[in-house]
Amino acid sequence: MVEEIKNKVRELLMTRRVDLVIGYKRASDGIFAMPAFIYKEEDADLLIWDAHCVYNLSNYLKDYVGRKVGVIAKTCDAKSIAVLIQENQLKRENLFIIGIECQGAVDE
Repeated sequence: MVEEIKNKVRELLMTRRVDLVIGYKRASDGIFAMPAFIYKEEDADLLIWDAHCVYNLSNYLKDYVGRKVGVIAKTCDAKSIAVLIQENQLKRENLFIIGIECQGAVDE
């Protein structure tokens, strides 16, 4: 699944469908995950997906209002994104949501 995510992110950036993608990368401790802001195709290799990807990345979307943003979203994150759109805090046409099935998360 991680390779599929990386390939999709590369495609989105290469075709300029988005300006950046918000996903997850490995933290400096080598175990936990942290938000990753990917602007260049080659940086897609930093992306990860595992049980340590616990943060709701929708929290960062309001920092990029007016820009075309891709975001990796678990089901619970997608619900947050839907609320932001309903409240007119985000425009759906500026978002590309990469939906990921969540198998559960590690309690840090």
